[in-house]
Amino acid sequence: MSSAHAVVIGIETYQQAGIAGVEFARADATAFRDLLVRRLEVPDENALLWLDQDANRTRLEEELRYHVRQLEPDDKFYFFYAGHGLFANGSNRLTAWDTYPLNLPGTTVDLDAVLLRPVRESGCKHSALFLDACAADLSEGVPSRDLVSDMDKRQFAEFIDKNDYTAAFFSCSPREKSYSSKTLKHGIWTHHLLRALGGEERSAIVKGEWITGGSLQDYLKFAVPKFIRERTQIGGRQRPYALIGSNGTFPLARIPAPTAPADGPYVTPDFAKAYFAGAETRSFKSLPGFTWKKKHSVPVAQSDSADAWARRLLSDEVAEEVQTVYATAKDVLKLKSRDIDKQEDVGAGSVDTEFFRFAIEAGQSTKDPGNAVVRREIRLRVPHAELPEDFDAIFPKRVDKLVLPLPGSKGQFKQLIDAIEDAAEKIGAEVEEDPTKGTIDLRLSDGTMLALNTEREIMTVSGAGTDGCLAMIEHIRGGDIKRVMGVPPRLIGGPDSTLFVTNE
Repeated sequence: MSSAHAVVIGIETYQQAGIAGVEFARADATAFRDLLVRRLEVPDENALLWLDQDANRTRLEEELRYHVRQLEPDDKFYFFYAGHGLFANGSNRLTAWDTYPLNLPGTTVDLDAVLLRPVRESGCKHSALFLDACAADLSEGVPSRDLVSDMDKRQFAEFIDKNDYTAAFFSCSPREKSYSSKTLKHGIWTHHLLRALGGEERSAIVKGEWITGGSLQDYLKFAVPKFIRERTQIGGRQRPYALIGSNGTFPLARIPAPTAPADGPYVTPDFAKAYFAGAETRSFKSLPGFTWKKKHSVPVAQSDSADAWARRLLSDEVAEEVQTVYATAKDVLKLKSRDIDKQEDVGAGSVDTEFFRFAIEAGQSTKDPGNAVVRREIRLRVPHAELPEDFDAIFPKRVDKLVLPLPGSKGQFKQLIDAIEDAAEKIGAEVEEDPTKGTIDLRLSDGTMLALNTEREIMTVSGAGTDGCLAMIEHIRGGDIKRVMGVPPRLIGGPDSTLFVTNE
């Protein structure tokens, strides 16, 4: 009976200090192995994962070759490697955890001997190799996955030509680097590979449900350079390529119609109207311009005059922040003045671009009349994957809350608290409720706080030491929080200009 098998390798740190680490290689390999089991129907026991010291020379030279030789002709085989690669001694070679930098040819692994030739000899007709390891030198100090010299295409081409249903995918072309991203927390190529094979990129899917060797490469060769060009400060090029058997339409994955998980989500926020928020509270007596000599006094009650006074006292600071956001957005997003709409008022202002809307407003605190507050909001207008890594550097003060509308939750307190208590029991979270106010607070094990207000029909996500738009988006896409409210779409927020609908 045919089956699917995989060997997945990620070497992030090497035994020898002379070989630079490969940032996020462990995350890449772990995520790819999970995807194989979840999407490509590789049985869990058949998906081998070797990280760092587990990927030593002995294991790569002996165990890898052994596992490959057990393949049957009708089996499917997948190989993934994130680490350093090179061409030496007439063959393509992969570094192992215990590779020695002063003897690279002698302490690296011959890819043909341990992988390509054993696959050919096994008769396995359907195999796919994914290599996030290419390019030239380590001297530039840019996060990349290269070592000494380019791999040679000819050896792979010979391997591919032996079978119609075989392909090798490479993260970059010869003489290029394969880069990592701190925002994505993955190699850039691997991130896009995971999204495509996971069914998250419609352009990689053909005939409504299939990802083929050809459609995958067509997507990768477009998406990776576009991301690097438009959303990072990396100056180098990275152009993925692939060698695919003569039947380039062979299927890699079938993407079924999505189904809701049996145990969630438990709330259904409106991600399209979501926004990021932050508030900074300060005592009136600490504000610029406040002085006892002029017989200023700290307000003891809410009033329009106190609110207006707070705006006046903070007007210079607010104007300076608006100008900083305007100037930095031009630099980070490569915009011209005509691409940005900047508005200013006393103690308030906004910056609008095709990528985001930023608004700031000062005033008297609604919680303590003796304090002033500066509220900030950011709404995204493009998918977060299209933003540069340093997007959050645009804003001098970070937002630390994600506000999500919960339409239809008003009057549904009982149903929501029952569902959330069930979720909390399954994931080990803590729940606090106040039926008179219609509020439910859910604290996850990692410190994340979800605060639901059914009267106002909103949910606020905060905590766990996470701030900044991109970091918060990545945080809510995984772990227990995903089980509570589902996986957010690629676009969070939109052009809605309604501002400051929540208390500080």
